[in-house]
Amino acid sequence: MDAELLLSLTQKKFPGRFQWMQLVILSLPLILSGMSDTVVVFYGLEPMFMKVNISGNSSTNRTVLLPFSMFRSSNACATFGGGESLEYIYQDQQWSIIADMGLICEKYWLLAFATTIYFLGQLIGSFFNWTADVYGRKTTLLLATLLFTCLNTGLIFIADYVLFSILRFIVGFCRQALGNIAFVWISEWIPAKQRSSWSAVSQISYILGMIILALIAYFLQKWYFIQAALSAFAGVALVLLWFAPESLRWILLQRQYSRAERLCQKIAKINGMNAEEKICSAFEYESTASILKRKGSYFFACLSTRNIRRFTALCSFVWMGLQVIYVGLILFINKLLGNIFLNSAISATLELIPRILLILLSTKYVFGNRPSLMFYTGLGGIIALVAGLVPSSILYYGPVVTALVMIARMVISNSVSVMYTYASELFPTVIRNSGMGVCSVAMRIGSMAAPQILLLGDLGDYTGLPLIIMGICALCGFFAAALLPETQGTKLMTTVEEAEKFGEQSWASFIQNVDNAKMKITRSKSVAFQENHSKVDGECGPSKGDVTEVCGIQEQKVVIVKKSNSLPDTDKISVLSMEP
Repeated sequence: MDAELLLSLTQKKFPGRFQWMQLVILSLPLILSGMSDTVVVFYGLEPMFMKVNISGNSSTNRTVLLPFSMFRSSNACATFGGGESLEYIYQDQQWSIIADMGLICEKYWLLAFATTIYFLGQLIGSFFNWTADVYGRKTTLLLATLLFTCLNTGLIFIADYVLFSILRFIVGFCRQALGNIAFVWISEWIPAKQRSSWSAVSQISYILGMIILALIAYFLQKWYFIQAALSAFAGVALVLLWFAPESLRWILLQRQYSRAERLCQKIAKINGMNAEEKICSAFEYESTASILKRKGSYFFACLSTRNIRRFTALCSFVWMGLQVIYVGLILFINKLLGNIFLNSAISATLELIPRILLILLSTKYVFGNRPSLMFYTGLGGIIALVAGLVPSSILYYGPVVTALVMIARMVISNSVSVMYTYASELFPTVIRNSGMGVCSVAMRIGSMAAPQILLLGDLGDYTGLPLIIMGICALCGFFAAALLPETQGTKLMTTVEEAEKFGEQSWASFIQNVDNAKMKITRSKSVAFQENHSKVDGECGPSKGDVTEVCGIQEQKVVIVKKSNSLPDTDKISVLSMEP
């Protein structure tokens, strides 16, 4: 049964009223994902100063203010003392887990490690994306959102680092389901022609999550109040997700045709269509030959066939590079000049500009997923490299680096948006969530690496090193993206067999394009050689052994010509080399 055909019977044009409702409801988990990924920035707000009480006799007791940067080194507490002798001085009403959990001196590295633990939870969660293919999009997402809400509520009351890290690990596990399943669910309601633009619309929800959290943090400032706001939003999302119907494509995959027919009738009614007879007719003529084979409907099906394995490997490599630079640039906000809350809100808002521009242009022009991905990834990587190479000795070092980092983040965010759409189109329905899960493993490895890369700048002498590493990772993703097939405007594939056929055709086309390029290069070299050879002056010299003629010198090149006795008389002269 063709889901595209059924959806076309339920609406006069896309998007209908039903699709708008689904886009709003299913965007809530993506908003939560953006909030959850960004909250780590406000967990780790650093104090401006540390108040140190230096003890002596009653007449020499004194208090001094020292910059917090001195307490990043492991021996600072041994020099100035610890525990009750230290007091954390924040700007305005700010407060973070650094003060509540004592993450200074030899414990300072635990701050970045907590973020790595969170992304490790997302990595482990990637192995369970197949549950949405087996048990349904709605069931899996509801369960993940419920657990996400409860755990985030518990984090409000935690002041112990070990317990905090454990809960954040499980939150990361649930957050992985929120992002991937919601995006796949949205894409399965969108026709092929509008998928790129409307998938970009859904990805704006992630940016809205970051903007909302930045605004909440600006007014609340204390990390546990920010955490409470996140938990409250998750509770609202949980209630609204209950009203979202299951994916029509997944229902057809399970051969639940009566349920699918009822859902189509409901969609048509919401969209103001009277298509009952057409929908019933479509289900009556369903052929058993079109029933989907659930071959490989599990996690490692993404590695079982040649072309899907190639798609998985390339997508994973690209995504790993993208996540290193994207997450790294988000966390780099702490290092930039200016107010951290305003920087977070401004940089997140800037991400909206290229995405909205992409949506508006895609309605008139077709750029393709691969060219768009390569352009944004390459440009973002180059800008990050430039930012890392800016000398710290120049007069306006802070403003220049701040501007470059924000521009790089703005560009790279578009790469992430395109990559979500791209990957969802490369995997068939039967393993789409599983495929996204495998790619997410690589994505989360990149996310885990980002905080540790930033730590190199904190503990090392060269602050631009993290940006250079991020730029190199993005450029590696640029070259891997060149090997992916174009999917712009193609119908979402349903079976593994369809994906394999598409892979064979796309690879054959790629090889053909490479061969054509080689032929053009060879032809241009041949034309250039003939032109140069026709300009050679002088007479040919006498025969010397196998070399029958040595022609004159022109432009410091000698053409050596040899007679081949094994060829006919007309072909006895062949060029061996051109030597200076």
